[in-house]
Amino acid sequence: MASLIKYSWPPDPFGPTEEDRLGGEYDVYLPDRLAERPLYFDPRTAAELGAAEAALARFCAVADGPLAGEVVGRALVRAEGVASARLAGVEVDAREVLRADLERPIPWDLYDLPVREAASSVAALAYGLDEIDGGAPITADLLIAVHLRLLAERSKEVPAGALRQVQTWVGGSAFNPCRAEYVPPPPEAVEELVDDLLRFCNDATLPPVAQAALAFAQLEAVRPFADGNGRAARALAQLVLRSRRAAVLPLPISLAIASSPDLYVRSLQAYRYRGPADGPQAREGTNRWVAAFARACRLAAARAASFTDHLLGLERVWRERLGRVRRRSATARLLRFLLGVPVVSGKRAAVVVGRSAVQTNAAIDRLKGAGILRQTSPGRRHRVFEAPEVFELWLALQRPLEEGEG
Repeated sequence: MASLIKYSWPPDPFGPTEEDRLGGEYDVYLPDRLAERPLYFDPRTAAELGAAEAALARFCAVADGPLAGEVVGRALVRAEGVASARLAGVEVDAREVLRADLERPIPWDLYDLPVREAASSVAALAYGLDEIDGGAPITADLLIAVHLRLLAERSKEVPAGALRQVQTWVGGSAFNPCRAEYVPPPPEAVEELVDDLLRFCNDATLPPVAQAALAFAQLEAVRPFADGNGRAARALAQLVLRSRRAAVLPLPISLAIASSPDLYVRSLQAYRYRGPADGPQAREGTNRWVAAFARACRLAAARAASFTDHLLGLERVWRERLGRVRRRSATARLLRFLLGVPVVSGKRAAVVVGRSAVQTNAAIDRLKGAGILRQTSPGRRHRVFEAPEVFELWLALQRPLEEGEG
């Protein structure tokens, strides 16, 4: 039975205010275990789940094929990683993250911290999805490894890559949880709750979207890490969808959440019900959250399908603009590469096409002449190029989602 339990915080003579120095009582939330929880989806939630799965099926049909997996997947994992970082309060320009992540013209530690944090979010999600694609189950080791990568740029400030050993809280004072908005389970309960969550994640009984929704919300309720729990929850949802093969490529779910943040915050709060798992508050709260998450999946799948159509269509436009392009030529190889990586240096281009410097430069010049590439660095040495049309599609992918898209 999910419940609130009273705890006491001792006085602290070094607190900045009288309330902080006094200490006092606070309520800790203990959620029900998830693996064997009775679940019932009302007609509205079932309809949202059905619509989300239909949108996912449409997206999978559009994204079926090696080219989509190769080039579209790169864009979608970056869109989701950047959007998830933004939800965590990392204010960053998506274009700068793309440039830094794809082709680093300056040493990594010279980039602003928000750029590095957002890039870490992208890298963590990509790592987790690669592990799932390689046949790995969702385990504590995988979850911890993803978290370590999520907070790679802040690991000196906060514990990363380990379950928390201290009591944490959300809101209120930084000195004690007595005025907190939410206090998750105590540290001694975390490992057992995570084990239960992972058993649930590796079961295939529920529809994939519902399973991903509940895994997301349960991790948010348990908050097993000292920091970065929201990003970890959003990454876990992606891992569940991939492990169930419900989404062949990452979905920009964080973009949908960012488009209606109040809806998702209220729905997550409703998920933290009190009372028996089969009681009315549990049913109402669970259904409210699952319906909200299903809506996010539907919108994200529609945006991803549209992006895929436009990106693959751009290759046809480019080929028409160029005229005849031999299949395995340097131009053809570089053309396809740019669809997935719209920033490239002259040196990297030579590696990609596997041709001499003369042939690579000829391909670059041809693409520049067709308006496909433009040089963004000065001079002839250490040249960096961008494909502006791909960049615009990538940036459009990350704009707020709207209901009409789904």
